Amino acid sequence: MLPLTQSHPPSWFALSVLGVENRQHAKISYRLGTRAMWQDNHGYDNVSWIEYLGFDYEPIERGDDIWNLPILKAYSLDSILAYEHRLSWQFETGLSNQCAFCNTSLNHFYISGGGGIALPINKLQIFLLAHLKSESWLDTGPEAVLAPGYRAGLQWRSARANLLALHEQHWWKAHRRHESSVRGTFYVSSRNEIFTEFKHLYTQFDRQENHSELGWVHFF
Repeated sequence: MLPLTQSHPPSWFALSVLGVENRQHAKISYRLGTRAMWQDNHGYDNVSWIEYLGFDYEPIERGDDIWNLPILKAYSLDSILAYEHRLSWQFETGLSNQCAFCNTSLNHFYISGGGGIALPINKLQIFLLAHLKSESWLDTGPEAVLAPGYRAGLQWRSARANLLALHEQHWWKAHRRHESSVRGTFYVSSRNEIFTEFKHLYTQFDRQENHSELGWVHFF
């Protein structure tokens, strides 16, 4: 039995509540097109996950609102044990004011990508990708940052739920940044999902943050 989201419409809208250390705020998200890892849709052969054209917006009381304008995010996770032994890859690009390699909010263009291996085991999917991340800071020049790293993931899926754990780490100059997250999704119907996510972030400026999120997604 496939997840209820197999036949959902391509666009989605999400509302969620985030807890970041000692503050809470809302988040609004939208994607024009999407196809999640756990779907079985032959219109996207060899692509396990794709999202394109949308926004994320988090209003903050002090006026430091957070926004992100994703252009494209795609994962292709082919089993390394398959007959053709294809390598897996990932690509992501967009605009945001939350940079990974600065200690203040800066408007920037980001692009990242990498390649590696993936291994499906029954209901589990494991992948490890060498990764390269670049940010072009638009408020300071512009100035560009290029950081190598890796991204690893473990996914469990069933007909009614999905659990995805991700860890990524990047190095820039003498500093490093890592981010770990666990996201659980429950399929209420073919058009509605409920999710919760916990994220731990450590930056090169010795700042650590814990993020928790609870939300609802509607496909239309």
